[in-house]
Amino acid sequence: MKTNNKEKVHGFTLIEVIVTLLIGTIAGTMVYSSLGTSMTKSSLSIGRLQTSLSLHRVMENIVADFYKVHGGDLPGLKNAIGSEAQTLTNSYGSYTVVYNRYIKFISNQEQAGIASDNLLKVTLRDSSNVTLTSIFFQ
Repeated sequence: MKTNNKEKVHGFTLIEVIVTLLIGTIAGTMVYSSLGTSMTKSSLSIGRLQTSLSLHRVMENIVADFYKVHGGDLPGLKNAIGSEAQTLTNSYGSYTVVYNRYIKFISNQEQAGIASDNLLKVTLRDSSNVTLTSIFFQ
C-alpha cells in the first residue's frame, strides 16, 4: 500500500535568505554612500545659515537705524557702528567691525575718501568669520 505524503513545506530556503540579505546589503551600501555625507553633515549647513542670518539681522538693524535715527547722516552712523577692528555687542547685535570708512570710486577703483564723498563702506564679521558688506550713501 502506497501512502501519498505530500505536505506543503512553508518557509524559505537557505539560498533565498542569503540572496535577500546580499541584495539588501548592496542596496544599503549604495544608499549610504550617496547620502551618507549629506546626512551626517547636514547640521553644519543649518548652523552656518543661522550664523549668517544673525549677521544679516545686525546689518538690517544698522540700515533701519540709518534712516530712522540718523536721517541719512553718514557721520552719525559711522560713529554709531564703531571703530574698525572693534568687537561690539549693542542694540544692533554682536559683530566685529572690519571696515567703517568713507570711500570714493575713481575709474571703477575703490579709493579712500572723506566725509564729503558721501559713501560709507561698512564690513562686519561674525564669530565664525563670515563677512557682510554694505555701502551707505547720502
